[in-house]
Amino acid sequence: MENIQGCGGGGWTLVMKIDGAKTTFSYDSDLWTNKMPLNQSSGKSGFDYDETKMPSFWSTPFTKLCLGMQAAGQETNWITVSYKASSLHSLMSTNTHHATNVGRGRWKSLLADSSLQINCNMEGFNVKPSGGENDAAVTRIGILGDNGNNCGSCNSRIGFGSKGLRLGQHDDNSCGNECVDIIADNGEKHIKANCFILLQ
Repeated sequence: MENIQGCGGGGWTLVMKIDGAKTTFSYDSDLWTNKMPLNQSSGKSGFDYDETKMPSFWSTPFTKLCLGMQAAGQETNWITVSYKASSLHSLMSTNTHHATNVGRGRWKSLLADSSLQINCNMEGFNVKPSGGENDAAVTRIGILGDNGNNCGSCNSRIGFGSKGLRLGQHDDNSCGNECVDIIADNGEKHIKANCFILLQ
């Protein structure tokens, strides 16, 4: 795929398509840590709702990710994330946090009506609260918000490969935005998105 609005040109390789209304790619899914493809034929069907995981997940080095989210009835919004790795699998399989510096505003731009709690703002890959609260927000790629400063029990997220039900989040939202109305910048949100991950 040559040119994507919001990500630019240079040639992009599809890695995943995620339907946030399904739990196929929830945070704890083995698909984030194994080298098994899923529905490879859907990798050629364009930006649709057919979930897929391509061999590029474990076989392709990258310096940039192109991430897209499409809420129901909305256009797809895109951002780029600069990060160098031998593969996405090499980051995910460690289950340890790898930080990025995308910034809260750009993560929020993935969805037009998004909301996050104002504190914490921990972002990157394998993002999980330091406090280890069982039901807190977690995400494989994205950002977490909290009402406290220490990221101890996050109650909001924008991300790909997410889960968490603490204080009313929807645990089955695997890609999109969840936010409880406690020190949130745009109120309570439960937005499940159609999501795309590409790399170059």
